[in-house]
Amino acid sequence: MILTPELLAVFWRKVAETPELPKLLEELLPLLKREFSVNEIGVFRWQQKPEKIRFLASSFSQSKSVELSLLRAEIQHWLVDERFSTQITRVLPLQEDEQHCVILSKLTCAADQQSLLAFICRREQVTFAFNYIAELLPVFAVAANNHLQHQKLRQATKVVQSQCQDLLSKMGKDNMDNQIIGASHGLAQTMEQVSIVAPSDLTVLIRGETGSGKEVVARAIHEQSPRADKAFIRVNCGAISPQLIDSELFGHEKGSFTGAAGVKLGWFERADGGTLFLDEIGELSLAAQTRLLRVLQEGTLNRVGGEHEINVNVRIIAATHRNLADMVNVKLFREDLWYRINVFPIYLPALKERKQDITALANHFSKRAAKKLGLPFIPITANQIRMLQAYNWPGNVRELQVVMERAAILGQGKQLNIEASLGPTFKGTAPLTAPTSSENNKELNSIDNNISIEPLEKTIVSSINNALKVTNGKISGEGGAASLLNINPNTLRSKMRKYQITIKYYPSDIQEGH
Repeated sequence: MILTPELLAVFWRKVAETPELPKLLEELLPLLKREFSVNEIGVFRWQQKPEKIRFLASSFSQSKSVELSLLRAEIQHWLVDERFSTQITRVLPLQEDEQHCVILSKLTCAADQQSLLAFICRREQVTFAFNYIAELLPVFAVAANNHLQHQKLRQATKVVQSQCQDLLSKMGKDNMDNQIIGASHGLAQTMEQVSIVAPSDLTVLIRGETGSGKEVVARAIHEQSPRADKAFIRVNCGAISPQLIDSELFGHEKGSFTGAAGVKLGWFERADGGTLFLDEIGELSLAAQTRLLRVLQEGTLNRVGGEHEINVNVRIIAATHRNLADMVNVKLFREDLWYRINVFPIYLPALKERKQDITALANHFSKRAAKKLGLPFIPITANQIRMLQAYNWPGNVRELQVVMERAAILGQGKQLNIEASLGPTFKGTAPLTAPTSSENNKELNSIDNNISIEPLEKTIVSSINNALKVTNGKISGEGGAASLLNINPNTLRSKMRKYQITIKYYPSDIQEGH
């Protein structure tokens, strides 16, 4: 049989389709048997120090693998002897099988290892084999290299996945999904707008207070868009120096300025084909706004120091906590850029506007904190929920996340110390049971304007000081301040730290447990 171009093309196609060498040899062996009378095939690496045969893949039977290992001395002599340095293929007899022999061919070299191709065929077929072996060697050389590179890639992937999982554990997450809490309640209208605009390529402007979750919404738009398999690049416009904004957004050429040691791709080029999220776009200088407008209008850019225009295909999602319309009126934001980015505005309500989501958010962050800190998950109580709902949340969802992490730490796995976590700045106090509207009206009608009402915190501080004075500074034990106040001694100490109360009265003889 002659190795025709058509048959050789079949071999190359299978190599291109199958990077795993064991599977490739399994598919090629029937062809080799039928066309070239090859009985078995194997690819192995020869390791010189120590001498060792390591199969990458083979169809060898156990007996043939043993026989090949018996040829270690002949293989070593062939590979290291300079007289055979130009000899690519060599035939060696099998010691236990007089009817067959092995044809060995060098494939590639790497460090102190040599990849070899081994064909086992009948002795009468050896001469015939040399007629086609030279043309098959490049096929198997590429196959062996593909296999080794595929193995390295898989190993690297495992390492990255392991590192990613470690990072997720430290963050208290199970995966990289950006779960949106409140999508069916407080954020229902926002998420409806997300589902409408995501399939299109329209530019989106997300407006909302700092910490309200603008990046999470931007990612949701990207993940529901046709660009979901491409890059999502986030740029915090307020964190970039005005001197570096051009280089960061548009990139630079080598030598374009002092310190430009090489070509750098800007954020637009990195996001090509995907989505570029410009967070806090209102922080851009007017000069940067002008250059940004050109890219949005024309879809082209010039790197700093570059002479050629570069085409980019990027979807823009911008976000801001500022009122850009007011900034336009006072000439702090370009009007034409405002119209360009405000194609589809989405308003993201602050947490104080969607307090019905606080329960779900608090439990979500509590679970995340427990996983991150290695503590047991403790569900939030109804009274703690009312406490959280009474707070104004100037830092929005981001602040709630921090409060829940702090509460988990302060509770030490036994409870969620919400009150201590909110700290002395917390002014809101929620009733243990929500009064009805009729009860509210009754209370309002019965108010005596002559009664002097003090802030609750002042009353608490006064009660603690009075108790400490009565007990002469004794906190715990029988007759202690905690007993008088009917609270746990640790709770009393916590409140004393919270309100910065020091013991000014000391017992004549200090006992243990004070």
